[in-house]
Amino acid sequence: MHTIFACLGGTGTQIGRAIGTLYPLLKKENDEGLIDEPFDMFIVDKDTNSGIFKGCVGARDRYEQCYKALPFNEPLEPFYLGHDVYQELQGATGLLRDSIYTLKNIIGEDKFVLELASMCWNEEKIGESLRDGNNRDPSRGALDAAVCLNNLDQSSFYMKIDKIISERSLDQVRLVILGGATGGMGSSLIVPLVKRINAKYPQLRVDLVILGTYFTIPQREDEQNKSSVDNIGTSKDSFYRASDQLKELYQEKVVTNESRVYYAAIPELDPGVSGDVFEKNGADRRAHLVELCAALAAFEIADKKPGFYQTVLSYNFQSTEAGNVVRWDDIPGGNKIHKKALRFMSLLSLLSCRIYPVLDNAEKSAEIAKHRSELINRYFKKKDQETIDAAITALRAWLQITEPYFTFWDNIQEYSKLGFKDSRNPVLFFDREQMAKLKEELASRQMSKLGSIPFIKEKWSDILGNLKPDAKKIAAASDSTELLKLLIQDVYRYILNDIK
Repeated sequence: MHTIFACLGGTGTQIGRAIGTLYPLLKKENDEGLIDEPFDMFIVDKDTNSGIFKGCVGARDRYEQCYKALPFNEPLEPFYLGHDVYQELQGATGLLRDSIYTLKNIIGEDKFVLELASMCWNEEKIGESLRDGNNRDPSRGALDAAVCLNNLDQSSFYMKIDKIISERSLDQVRLVILGGATGGMGSSLIVPLVKRINAKYPQLRVDLVILGTYFTIPQREDEQNKSSVDNIGTSKDSFYRASDQLKELYQEKVVTNESRVYYAAIPELDPGVSGDVFEKNGADRRAHLVELCAALAAFEIADKKPGFYQTVLSYNFQSTEAGNVVRWDDIPGGNKIHKKALRFMSLLSLLSCRIYPVLDNAEKSAEIAKHRSELINRYFKKKDQETIDAAITALRAWLQITEPYFTFWDNIQEYSKLGFKDSRNPVLFFDREQMAKLKEELASRQMSKLGSIPFIKEKWSDILGNLKPDAKKIAAASDSTELLKLLIQDVYRYILNDIK
């Protein structure tokens, strides 16, 4: 089944970023993986300058730069990403002719309409720019959406859906709406967008993946703008926003008996369960467990019967037992990607902490020089120095491109505290000590000794003895890129024997 993702607002785009970061692990092979083919993705968000937007676009671009050297069996081709859908809609309304636009641009200058608007919003809200976001005000966002969505029929989003439907059987296509329901842009768009899609494509399957409360909105420090976010985003307020949004989806018949809906939140923030408040990961928007669950659930519900789904963690939040943690089996599709994720992490560890430092030999030590000579003889024999230098440079660039894959998992483990304000980290997908060691080595890019390697059981000398390049393929390799790919494949083959 072919999937089209629509990432609504910042939260939807954050889920899209998680999907893009998971992409190298998603292809089905044997009993692992979740998809057979690339999907299509659209970002429907105003704020194209945010770190969230850039992170989602960057995840797709990063994969395109590194996938040809991935050692997996025929990696997926890069997915399509349309990232300016809402800008198209805004442009078609003429609203973008001004450097900013406000409610006045949307509702006009009619005296009586403005008087009615003043009953709903104060003068500050009426004059506040809506060009790059709704500032967590779904009522104003809904007016903006009502105007912009009138141009949906001529958008690249609909054109892509039309093209895919024309090439495939309709029952082999599904659209997945990704978004938040706590007052941001998703709250403004989910209901009107899905209603329009249902009207135009009544037979198209539409699934929804929605995030509720798992964060509070930090108040701005500057007094001038502070009032616009005061009292927005407390756990109780956000809970009721999400609750009302879900009711509206059903009351407006946006969600039908044929829909698959996945909802994720942290129950401890729900009223009556806990008075504690979990603050979101800050302005840099680190990856979070809830976004990971949503990203994986977007694929898992593809084969589910119509219905409402949630992730219920077996973790006892009140327990202080060190062994009581969230593991792979607790999250959607975790059992389908955990071995690939561990192999991928091991690959990055071995390449970053041993192969590259040995080839680069920045420390000029005799021990490393010996191992460097052995690697050069195996993979670059009879190759000129220019080719060798180019391969080392290409490996360094590839490792820099792929490092965010490590950062993604590290963030999820370190910052998804699920309501705890103390030092407890209940999420444990990878050995925490090994992750810390790998982070340290990635930061330093140097080795004090050729000792143990994070996530790798054997010593370096044993690993080197098990790297067995194909002499014919090495001789036939025409450039440094091909040589680099052969080296990465051999390293991964070794890891496959270790992690089955």
